[in-house]
Amino acid sequence: MDGSAGVSSPAGGVGWKLLTTVAAVAAAAVGTGIAAARTGAVDMVAEPRVTATFDAVPYSSCPDEAPLGDLHRGDRVYLTGRSANGRWVEVRAPFDTDQRVWVETEWIVADASVDELPVTACAAAPDSTTDPRDDASTSTSDAPPSTVPASDPADGPVSTSVPPTPTTSPSTSPTTAATTTTSTTTPDTTGPAIDLLAAEPTDIWEDANYGGCPTQPHVAGVSVMVADPSGVAAVWLRYDTGSGAVTVAMMPDGPDGYTATVGPFGDGEVTANRPIELVVTATDGRGNPSTLGSSTALTLHNCAIG
Repeated sequence: MDGSAGVSSPAGGVGWKLLTTVAAVAAAAVGTGIAAARTGAVDMVAEPRVTATFDAVPYSSCPDEAPLGDLHRGDRVYLTGRSANGRWVEVRAPFDTDQRVWVETEWIVADASVDELPVTACAAAPDSTTDPRDDASTSTSDAPPSTVPASDPADGPVSTSVPPTPTTSPSTSPTTAATTTTSTTTPDTTGPAIDLLAAEPTDIWEDANYGGCPTQPHVAGVSVMVADPSGVAAVWLRYDTGSGAVTVAMMPDGPDGYTATVGPFGDGEVTANRPIELVVTATDGRGNPSTLGSSTALTLHNCAIG
């Protein structure tokens, strides 16, 4: 066959030709399935005759509505109209020829130009027995219906090329109506705010049994305030006794508060009487870091030195 089948219309009718061109879309797409049984009448002469074949694309009851299911490879259907902006085409549902559903134009390769289709309105709640286009009072559209009749694909050039199969599955239709307004926000690229880094007590000693060390404090509590609009993911405390660097996780303590302990240290771990630098690093829920340090908040003492 030459890829088309000519069909004569009844006396006084207009001849038409059914063209066979397959639209290629992602084979990996998974749909909900379509019932094999068909209901409703088909008027091959009166209805527009642009056709297409799908592989797995979502269809909706109206443009920009939530998907109702998928059309699959082999579900050859007639295109009966288009939206005013051309982004959607109205097709005769494969499971009920009296019902119309909508598919995004970018996922199909039609037998003729989609621009030749009439602009049709979408009914809010179509059923399986009534064509939503029969009652203009219950239909809505973003533009007035066009009065230009659809052209017979046989009268003009027809594309028979098959596009390459995409490597990804077609995306589903957006669930937000086209008339919905949206607002944009600036992405959070700033780390958490860190403040009020402090230690209590401010002096601690080695834990040794000579000199005055047994009676001195050996552990200090370190506190800090951390806050971020995207939430705080983690807070860490780093310090160096002179024998090596130590990093510990700070734990939440009240609204925006975090705490950790420094010490105790064994005999000889503190090499000199000196202040140590406390460094707090925090990351927010988007991974943005920030750091705050203090070199005067805490002093370590060696028992042998005094």
